[in-house]
This record gives sequence, structure tokens and C-alpha cells, in this order.
Amino acid sequence: MKILMVVFLFAISFQSKDEYVCTPCGYECDKEVHSGSGKCSSCGMDLVKRSSIKI
Repeated sequence: MKILMVVFLFAISFQSKDEYVCTPCGYECDKEVHSGSGKCSSCGMDLVKRSSIKI
């Protein structure tokens, strides 16, 4: 029972975290994933939520 609770809480923690990526610019930094918003350290573009990128 304790193991199931730990697995459940672990799964919830991953679902609630947003991933941020560089606004697609065509460079390698497009593949980097960040834990918060800000500016890309490689190209200076804004970091946006991964879920907002539509291809």
C-alpha cells in the first residue's frame, strides 16, 4: 500500500511541473528543456511553456 502511494505522489509531481523551451529558432538550444521561464542562455529568445508550442 505504501509503495502505491509513493508511486501515485511521484506521478502527480511530474504532471504538475511545466517544462519551458526556447522559442523555436532553429539552433540546438531548441532541444533544451528548462524548469522555468526566462531567456535562453544560448540565443536570448524567450523561454515558453512547451505545451504552448504548436507545430
